This record gives sequence, structure tokens and C-alpha cells, in this order.
Amino acid sequence: MLPKNAKPLIRILQKHHKLHILLIGFVFFFHTEVIAQVHPTEKFEFLQNRYNGPIETITKDFTKKQLNTLKDKLAREGIVFNFSNLKYNTNNKIVKITLTLKNKKSTYTATWSDKNKPIPNIKTGESYGVVFAIASKFFDPKTLIGN
Repeated sequence: MLPKNAKPLIRILQKHHKLHILLIGFVFFFHTEVIAQVHPTEKFEFLQNRYNGPIETITKDFTKKQLNTLKDKLAREGIVFNFSNLKYNTNNKIVKITLTLKNKKSTYTATWSDKNKPIPNIKTGESYGVVFAIASKFFDPKTLIGN
């Protein structure tokens, strides 16, 4: 037997049961699910930009002026960039260069020289707050974000 105070509630439910069924049907019918998918390339680019600072490429064709422009650009990003031992061959290709990069967390110095052969492309920049300079033939951006 139901308690006395339950009878008015049952009457209300009996009276409005069609409305309840309609509301339940409405909720189920118009229930939608939004699924956001991100293309793997977009995810990689987002993560790369999230964990990497500026990354620039120095080529064998760089002039002193271009190196100084790069120095200024990296300085605006908080990276001290210096170059020395700069030597060119008769074809105006860089054959020797010493790079020094420094930020709040790290310092990196490296020299590229192979007799009179032009230097490889060199990626310079910052990853996870640590500065680096590496020949691009060994450079894999996926390794910078821990993939």
C-alpha cells in the first residue's frame, strides 16, 4: 500500500504521462554528439609549436648580413646567437662556421668544417627551452617533441 502523500503524485503522473513520454522521446530524438577530430599533421604542428621555440635554417649560401639578421630575429625570441670562424670558398659558399646559442636554460656551441666543402643546412633554434644547432640531414622534427 502506498503512503497517503504519494496518491496526489500518482494522479499528476497519470494525468501528464503523455507529456512525459513526449519529453523523453524529444530528448532521445534530438540527442546529438559532437566529435571533434584533428588531422595528425595538425596535431603534430600544434605540438611542435607548443614545445618548440623558433627554428631557423642556415644554408651554405648565407651571407654575413643574413647571419646578422638571424641574430637579431633570435634575440627577439630570447636566444643569444653568435657566429665566428666564418670562412667562404671561391664560390662564396660557407665552408666553416662556429655557432653559439644561449638562452636562460642552456648554451650550445658547435663548429662545422670539412676541408673546403660547403657546410650542410643547419637547423638552429629552441626545443623544450633548450637551444640547439644540428645539421639538417640529422634533423627530425618528430624527435623534438618526443614522438
